[in-house]
Amino acid sequence: MSVDNRSLAARLDGLIRLDVCNGCTQCSLRCAAGTRASREEWEAMRDYVARMSASEREVFEQKLRQSKQQALGDGIEVTLCRFLDRETRFCTIYPVRPLVCRLMGHVEWLPCPIHKVEHPMPRSAALEILEAYAQTERRSFEEWEQLAPLLDGMR
Repeated sequence: MSVDNRSLAARLDGLIRLDVCNGCTQCSLRCAAGTRASREEWEAMRDYVARMSASEREVFEQKLRQSKQQALGDGIEVTLCRFLDRETRFCTIYPVRPLVCRLMGHVEWLPCPIHKVEHPMPRSAALEILEAYAQTERRSFEEWEQLAPLLDGMR
């Protein structure tokens, strides 16, 4: 069974208080490489980038070229999400970020690191949404890039 991401987004409406995340960057170290997105989400990202002006796209591409390696100490290093702007700690695709990113801070198993979200969405609603989402074809950003390049035909 294929699930339309618009119906998933509609289920989120009213369950997530987006106002609490206005300008906060405290989750940014949780933005890891290997994040998975559905085909529809990847296409939304491609459309978002395609609608950028030439100057916006140039800045976007510069941010994609930033090193995404982050030392955590004790010899531990992680690779952050390719869409994280290391300078500002903001997501460069925030309006079209995938469901897992939208749930950050709003479900009990991905809590807000500064406890700004006082009441995460009900567990039953979150699980229902994730069960539906699990039925979609999902790949990592890197895997989607191999199949349908983000900047394909935009140079």
